[in-house]
Amino acid sequence: MITTLRTDLTVREICAGFIYNELEGKGLYGLSGDLTIQPEYQRNYIYLEDNREADVIDSLLRGYPLGLFYFNKLRGSRLEVLDGQQRITSIGRFVTG
Repeated sequence: MITTLRTDLTVREICAGFIYNELEGKGLYGLSGDLTIQPEYQRNYIYLEDNREADVIDSLLRGYPLGLFYFNKLRGSRLEVLDGQQRITSIGRFVTG
């Protein structure tokens, strides 16, 4: 496996075009549609439980590190989340109201 550390993506870019499916409890897309946030092998969004979503947002607003996000590169510019979908979904839900 080849890994590449990217530090050029912003929260705004990751959340661009964010889509959340309320019925399925899934963060579906980000990066203007190029990022699949919750591929089929990922568990459903559970950060609404135990107020973990609010903890992620509090950490973000205070400037605390949220850890690395791991993406799997697909064809072209398409990516899917390997690790970090709970945090990305929390942030996407926050910035999109």
